[in-house]
Amino acid sequence: MIDFKADQELILLDFPQRYVPMMPSGIGYVHELLKTSNLQFQTVDLNIILYHQYHDGKLPKLMDGDPWDTTSMMCWSDDDFLDKLQPTIDSISISLIKARPKIIGVSASGTNRKFALRVLSQIRERCPEIIILVGGYDCAYHYVAPRIFPIYDYMVIREAEITLLPLLHSIMKGESPHNLPGIISRNDTLPFQQAEPIFYLDDVPFPTYDWTDPLIYRTKNGIYKVPLSGSRGCSWARCTFCSEAWKWRRRSPRKIVDEMEYWRSNYGVYSFSFNESDMAGDLVHLMAICDQIIARDLKLIFSGLLHIRKGMDRDFFRKLYQAGCRQVACGVDAWCNHTARLQNKGYDMEIIESVLKACRQSGIVVETNIVIGVPGETEQDIEESIRNIIRMKPYITSMQNLNMLILGAGSQFYDNPERYGIIFRGEKAKIYHEHPYIIPAALWYSDDPFIDLGIRLNRRNTIYKRLREADVPLTTYVDFQAAGGRD
Repeated sequence: MIDFKADQELILLDFPQRYVPMMPSGIGYVHELLKTSNLQFQTVDLNIILYHQYHDGKLPKLMDGDPWDTTSMMCWSDDDFLDKLQPTIDSISISLIKARPKIIGVSASGTNRKFALRVLSQIRERCPEIIILVGGYDCAYHYVAPRIFPIYDYMVIREAEITLLPLLHSIMKGESPHNLPGIISRNDTLPFQQAEPIFYLDDVPFPTYDWTDPLIYRTKNGIYKVPLSGSRGCSWARCTFCSEAWKWRRRSPRKIVDEMEYWRSNYGVYSFSFNESDMAGDLVHLMAICDQIIARDLKLIFSGLLHIRKGMDRDFFRKLYQAGCRQVACGVDAWCNHTARLQNKGYDMEIIESVLKACRQSGIVVETNIVIGVPGETEQDIEESIRNIIRMKPYITSMQNLNMLILGAGSQFYDNPERYGIIFRGEKAKIYHEHPYIIPAALWYSDDPFIDLGIRLNRRNTIYKRLREADVPLTTYVDFQAAGGRD
């Protein structure tokens, strides 16, 4: 049952699709922030509600597989798929219109964008006086967000802790705030100015998801994971293809483990995922987290993403395992020294092999990936990469992704394409205007050597075939990619 309360000043929403069993930390942080205000508000996670309704047979069958599986993400951007959910979308819109909050807040990200826009378009048409406030991952870049999410009155760009409450208080006083740092408004008369990020993350309350019973985030198979944010940004922040190279800040080890202990003590939850760009941005800091977990004897398990670097030796991974780390995704991305330099990864094959070996021998599951088709990559690089992956097969639990390079907003390739020999099939300004978030793969190529979409596809297919023949463990998602499920 989806129940929107009447007479709310703000209703905060999350829409499907978002991977379940991961709790929605984005709206979780905003919810905690709103609790410090005097606003009358309600938080509703439509994603988890519809997940359970679907698996309880209360929604029409949408596909053979699970629509909330990672291989089904792109379905939620397909109009034919969403048409099957239109009665549900209509019902949500009608209920929100009936509740008539002053403000509707939306956490927007790529996989929920079309669903959210269908709901909001109906609200905008019937109740234009309702203020629409948008934030989330879709709002990472001010020059992208308004074009990919056009239904809004205000947008919070990146972090909300400093900018959101002053905006809301101004709106509630009947003002029309504009020209605020970190905020895009329909009323702005000056160029956008990015707000400074919050520095003291220990001052930010962690999400408790107390708008519902947090255990609702268990999947039908009983799986759950609490996302942790031990840091924000990236301590390396130099990879040429990356769209998330933001200023790195971290929480204290005590605060992080306090959050873990809260879930362990109050809900019996013991599975955590460090939901950040690099769990090991500071090796000493991560070891201090492990020491706190061990000292408190919490008996939990956790996983996270590691940017490979020197110092990740056997003692490092043994401590991780002792604290409860059972799975790491090593962002290898490049599997030969030449492509590592092209991607500006900061490591070489000797370091990769040493780290993967030490990690796997500690008992931790090792997941890896590759990025294919960066400017300057050669056929010889592909051959050498395949040989290196096969040689290191004993230290790899699975290859998670065979990713073709994406030209995404915020990356060095996107911001400075000429520097890297990237050429567009058409007028660059027009292409960037029409595709502000990701440049379609068919609309660009690189020279010296020539690499276009066809070559990137051929290289991925070659890698997939050779790794399959060598019995390198591949995930079902890699099979999905190789079958053309996502380019």
